[in-house]
Amino acid sequence: MTTGAGGRIGDGETHVLKARQRVAGSEVLQALTAFFYVMLARGGGTAATLVYTVILVRLLTPEEFGAVSSLWSLALLLVPLATLNLAPVAIRTVVAARQAGDDALAAGFVAFTRRVNLVAAPVAMALFLGIVWLRFPDLLGAATAGIGLTAVAILGMAQVQTGAAIGVALDKAAATQVPRELVRPVMLLAALLVVAAFGLPLSLSGALMLYCATVLVNIALQAHLLREAMAFVTAQPPRIENARSWVATGLFLLPTRMVNDNAKLVMIVAASAVLPLDQVALITVALSVSGLLNFAISSVEISFSAKLSRALHAGDTGRITRFLAVAGGVKVLLCAGMVAVVALLLDPLLALFGTHYAVADDITLILLGIPLVQALFGKADLVLLVHDLRHRIFWIQLVTLLLLPASAALSLLLPGLDATRLTAAGYVCAFGFGYGALWWTARAATGIDTSAPGALLRFLRARRQTPPGDGS
Repeated sequence: MTTGAGGRIGDGETHVLKARQRVAGSEVLQALTAFFYVMLARGGGTAATLVYTVILVRLLTPEEFGAVSSLWSLALLLVPLATLNLAPVAIRTVVAARQAGDDALAAGFVAFTRRVNLVAAPVAMALFLGIVWLRFPDLLGAATAGIGLTAVAILGMAQVQTGAAIGVALDKAAATQVPRELVRPVMLLAALLVVAAFGLPLSLSGALMLYCATVLVNIALQAHLLREAMAFVTAQPPRIENARSWVATGLFLLPTRMVNDNAKLVMIVAASAVLPLDQVALITVALSVSGLLNFAISSVEISFSAKLSRALHAGDTGRITRFLAVAGGVKVLLCAGMVAVVALLLDPLLALFGTHYAVADDITLILLGIPLVQALFGKADLVLLVHDLRHRIFWIQLVTLLLLPASAALSLLLPGLDATRLTAAGYVCAFGFGYGALWWTARAATGIDTSAPGALLRFLRARRQTPPGDGS
């Protein structure tokens, strides 16, 4: 009996051990675990951003907040110009050079980005001041110091942006993402809490100076965190090769960078080109609230992209379908839950910003359509990129980028319609076209359906045809 009982216990332990091994070896569970930690980090930054935005709009008039939002978004939008968009090029160039043992070439790329920043940043700064002079001439006199420092901060932000990309290429993602995700919003939140607690006055120029101060802190913190990893740059003379190719690649990737990473900035700047500043403030707040869905979607994509990319390169149809189905399902479920929460709490949430922003409820609900279409259509650009269909991505993203300002401009031709609602609806249509076109192109060219419903159906069909125990 003891032997039998011991055998049964041994069998049970064996089954438990095998189950644990399957869990530990499951790429899907590994990706979901990574997603959980990434979402916590990005969620902290998103929460801090939302809270400091609430405080900021309470301290400033709608016109002043609209001006701060417009000016800072314009400065951030010009940073890729100040770097010639070399940040995404850094990852492939530095990684390839160091894997080949060519530290001199990797150091050459770092040296080249620094030279580009010093040459191109003044051009971006002059363009910033020129646009402000043309669009907001009154603000130059009202906030001379703040606008001047914001222009200078473009050079600092260019350094932070290229440094962050090089840090990722050196496998120091945490050292680069912490300043980017948490330092700026937490610093702004702390500073604004002090201003609000002591009843200190805050002007338009003062608000812009606070933003500029966070850039200085980011530069110092990033330099400290990457000091050891960047030691190779001065260890040997840098060698610069294929500089024209680096620049051409960066400019080629610019539309994708603007649509994927700077979409909110593009929408704010597009609105500020046409709408009054108090309406720009409404658009900004609506984007901040609807953007609560974005960090969840981006967290899922960050967690699954590397594994999906490896499966695509290997041509493993089963793993491709599984990753797309699980990632798509998680994104849709998160979006559905968060849309319900936002819709339920929208009125009290907007009330935190003040009475002026209560009318932003319709705009916010409209803008929720952007993360929804992103979740539904999936990561089609990655599929096209792996299949070397970069030109199709470029043209689709370029058209999307050109469509974004169209609805704001259309409000000038249709003065009888509410300009903010029309602008928001146009943004959703532009992104609907962009994500939809990428999905359709990927499906037609590769046969891979990246949409959440399509991937889930294909995954379920594959499961029916797979013997139990074969999946991971």
